[in-house]
Amino acid sequence: MTNTIHTEPQKHNLVADMFPQVAFQICRRATSLEYMFGLIQQESLKLNFYCERVGSTLVIWPKLYGKVNGINNLEETNLGIYAQIEVIDRYYKTSLWPLEALQHIQFFVSEVNPHTRKVYAVFNLKEDMGAFLESKEYKVMRLGACLTEGLLVTQAFKPPSELYTINYTEVAVNCQPDVGKDIWESLISILHSKSYKRSGDLRVKICIEKKLMWEMAVNMLFDISELEKVISVFNNRKVPWKESVVGQQITSVHPDNKLLEAINRSLSNGYAISNKRSSVRDMVDLPIKFTANMLQSMTFGFGHQLPIIGVPPPLLLPPTGDIVFATLLEEEQFSKFIKETTSERQMENFDVIGIIISSILSRNE
Repeated sequence: MTNTIHTEPQKHNLVADMFPQVAFQICRRATSLEYMFGLIQQESLKLNFYCERVGSTLVIWPKLYGKVNGINNLEETNLGIYAQIEVIDRYYKTSLWPLEALQHIQFFVSEVNPHTRKVYAVFNLKEDMGAFLESKEYKVMRLGACLTEGLLVTQAFKPPSELYTINYTEVAVNCQPDVGKDIWESLISILHSKSYKRSGDLRVKICIEKKLMWEMAVNMLFDISELEKVISVFNNRKVPWKESVVGQQITSVHPDNKLLEAINRSLSNGYAISNKRSSVRDMVDLPIKFTANMLQSMTFGFGHQLPIIGVPPPLLLPPTGDIVFATLLEEEQFSKFIKETTSERQMENFDVIGIIISSILSRNE
């Protein structure tokens, strides 16, 4: 049976109700897998993390847990934060958001909850996941849950729990930042022209390339009936595009899952990685309650045993999108762009990522 993804809005405000979700992601690019591993290791060392290679997988963790020689066995189950390395148009691409998340752990352990599980960041190609899961290093990590970047979904569809398959048409383009901004604005106007709930059986991916081997990917959901309008936007700007049919295996937590209960308990109690209180949180658009639909993810080959939580992706709607694109047009350095868009990408320690990580790491939940 083929299901289509639909969007569950994260923000309960007028803008989110008017627009289907439009999400974005920041990726590093490399011309080979070894080059990509080198980039990830370099970023890890800059952040003073331990980094160990297990075959074709990189495992990274903070040094605050004490000096260790390799990956050691622990009594408690732990958290993995996963980012897939993809090969697209001969480039290796991945998001380094797990390293950003790891930066918050030091404060959480020292200031909020010293009784935490250990957390690892994991990077690999999907086809290398099987060998990693069979390794002794994976076995001693004792992961009890995996956190990864979530899917762009629509509110019109309520998926079944556990595993299911989706198929959709994807139209992808590669372009420069100024062209990407123009395309984004044109496609937003198409979305705004009608307020009905779109099926998401048509997806548009705009890969906006920067000079120093990084990019911003914008994902947008449409109905397949809007394909002609979408393609006309690309043709009018003489931008090459590629159409393909994509099939993905998706995992969704059960509505009664204990991790989902813990996350919502953290949300209702105001818990997060930061101990900052309501004056800051009131400025953040948070859901009233997380649903299983909001936390969907691709399976990535982890299997049935490991619960996978997908962090809702950051929206790219006006006026936030205007801020992000203004920064993108000005900034060439990857690290500076990451720093300047922390808030827009919801990577603050008191934001969605902080609530989810803190609730899973706390042993006393």
